Amino acid sequence: MKILYYSPNPSLCLDSPSGYGTHMREMINAFRGLGHSVREVVRGGVALRGVRSKTFNAKLKTFAKTAAPKIVWETAKDINLAWFDYGSYIALLKQIHEFKPDMIYERGNYLQLSGVTAAKKLGIPHVLEFNAPFVQERSSFSPFSLIQYLAPKVENRQVSLTGRVVVVSSALREFVIDVYKINPLKVIVTPNAINLEDIRILPSLIASTKRRFDLDGKIVLGFVGSLFKWHGIDILVRAFAKVYALYPNVRLMIVGDGFLRTELEQLAAKLGLSNKVVFTGQVPHEHVFSFIEIMDIAVMASSNWYGSPVKLFEYGAMSKPIIAPDTGPVRDVMVSGEDGILVSADVHDLFRAIIFTIDNPGNSAAAARRFHDKVVKNHLWVNNARASIDGSVCSPCQVRTGVSSG
Repeated sequence: MKILYYSPNPSLCLDSPSGYGTHMREMINAFRGLGHSVREVVRGGVALRGVRSKTFNAKLKTFAKTAAPKIVWETAKDINLAWFDYGSYIALLKQIHEFKPDMIYERGNYLQLSGVTAAKKLGIPHVLEFNAPFVQERSSFSPFSLIQYLAPKVENRQVSLTGRVVVVSSALREFVIDVYKINPLKVIVTPNAINLEDIRILPSLIASTKRRFDLDGKIVLGFVGSLFKWHGIDILVRAFAKVYALYPNVRLMIVGDGFLRTELEQLAAKLGLSNKVVFTGQVPHEHVFSFIEIMDIAVMASSNWYGSPVKLFEYGAMSKPIIAPDTGPVRDVMVSGEDGILVSADVHDLFRAIIFTIDNPGNSAAAARRFHDKVVKNHLWVNNARASIDGSVCSPCQVRTGVSSG
């Protein structure tokens, strides 16, 4: 089958080391691994730079962002995004004409209708990957755009016109069905996953990293990912401070980067932990598993209510004892006490979980083995790709755009 993989969002680059970049690359590779021919139409990166060079002078943009009222700036951003989607629609029609796909698989996003619109116009089966409640997510960052009232209507058309909606958690599935009243039969859950072939362990990198950060002989707690607020890394640093007071041989290694890094480094300094909390900065994706290998306990302190954290499957594939947030998406794949320890976004709760994991190495290792077995059996990207387009789950007539009820 010929699959056109489509991502219209101008900010999502295929080569990004972030979780979304991993998700995009792995789904494309999984489709190809199943024997399908895939054409990538990803509008982020080069396409975005081209648009910005025409519509914004960098200095003018910086001035406008600081000088204009927030509502004006945010409205302009949304208008620019909608205009970009129109350009993406024209580009997509050209790609469809050249490639003649049997299906369009789209990574959906905020204010983006080009994919489902093109699929409906040309009668091509369409699958929508719906990774977040886009309108709600956008409003949480900045509820100031004058055209945000249009966004729920756009999102409604996205999920209603497509033949299948693929979500990453049961919580997100319930949200989509409840808010947009679509046929539950066309919404499937595929939590994030892992590609075992991506795992590369580099002994020389492990040795040099341990020397660089003085980790030899230490108990290493670790986190991998972008430094976003919802990951609760500040909670992790504060919990580590309490752990370090009892176990001076413990260290915390934070692998990744983001706009919160300076704030987190200042927090570590304030707590007297500057030499005990390691910030590696961004590392190449192919090096991530070597850094996880250094960790004795892999931690994620918090997450949002709808997202399926890729890092949990990376931790699990490496058979690391895991402490993770007690959220619906995590409970979709982990059982607390059996596969790891699930905690609330609370310093004391996380502290107790870390201490228990350190003090009970046998139990922790057994839980790590159990979750590892679940990951390698059930949570592979190729499984997600197969489920997303499997005709046994959704017949050809149902997967055709606009035919499914709802």
